[in-house]
Amino acid sequence: MIMVFSDEVLLGANRRAMQEFGLSSASIGSVAWRSLFAHRPDRHPAPVEALNQRRYLARQQTHHSARVTVPPMQEPVHPQALRLLNAGIALCITGETGSGKEHLCRALHQQSHWRSGPFVAINCAAVPENLIESELFGYVPGAFTGANPKGYEGKLREANNGVLFLDEIGDMPLAMQTRLLRVLQEKCVTPLGGNGRHNVNFALVCATHRDLQQCVEQGSFREDLLYRIQEFQLRLPPLREKPDLAAFILTLWEQLGGVKRQIALSDNLLNTLSRLPWPGNVRQLLSFLKVLLALYDNGDVIEEETLPEGVVCPGLRTAPALSAVPPPPDELAALREANGNMAQAARQLGISRSTLYRRLERRSVS
Repeated sequence: MIMVFSDEVLLGANRRAMQEFGLSSASIGSVAWRSLFAHRPDRHPAPVEALNQRRYLARQQTHHSARVTVPPMQEPVHPQALRLLNAGIALCITGETGSGKEHLCRALHQQSHWRSGPFVAINCAAVPENLIESELFGYVPGAFTGANPKGYEGKLREANNGVLFLDEIGDMPLAMQTRLLRVLQEKCVTPLGGNGRHNVNFALVCATHRDLQQCVEQGSFREDLLYRIQEFQLRLPPLREKPDLAAFILTLWEQLGGVKRQIALSDNLLNTLSRLPWPGNVRQLLSFLKVLLALYDNGDVIEEETLPEGVVCPGLRTAPALSAVPPPPDELAALREANGNMAQAARQLGISRSTLYRRLERRSVS
């Protein structure tokens, strides 16, 4: 027999539980715990007395407890990195793709002495090689064909009195590395097509998934620039190396709005998610959790075995593309096909059992 409550209200029950207590689909979402049981259980499995004179094993679970208090990507900022950033020391954050390097840099900026200034980010791998020079250094009016007639001050000058974040610095062309090194040494910027020099003062944070020392040995990165941008190195571990990944998942879930909507990740699903390798790291995990939030209703408990088809997560399940799945039947048709099996009908519909109960309740009311 299985019954699920949230905030003392019945959210779901299997057929045996419905029969045992004489409940109907209208009871889901309306029957209170105190109308069925004499007292509440503690956090550990314990027998509780029911008003039908029987005893049942129950447990109170708090899926999102006090440990869900830290904003995502703002886990306690590395204290040494923060002190060095405040002192204007260049930081280099290394880690696999998707590990949250930019989010950490933004957190450092927000907690640093530079927070009143701008945070300027540029992805060195995303800007075409023929445009990265103008993006960084800016240009004067008429510097080249297609240029803005008013000119452009460039990212380096935009970051003045703030933090400049150069993502994927390992992909910066060699010619730009030479110009960047000069700016970092002289703290002056000369825009393309101009002769004027503009003083700049900013804290520099770089990030890369590459081994920069290996890039130096291969000749694709300047050794003198490496020493200038990597005065202090901070490595972000991939998700698979996090000591308590389950707590981190709950942190993200709370910040994405799952707790506010009272949607819970079951213990089994949480344990499974914390054991997956997550090759895309935080970026992949965030995308997966956002999909769950979009698919489930307020008050649902998400079970691994009832994840709808189309939810793709390597190592969790193999799902066909949505376009290959025919439109699902309605609730009553699904129940008939499943011979009254609520769990099977919920899987067929791609929803949780508690959602199926609520939809059946709304049908009965209407």
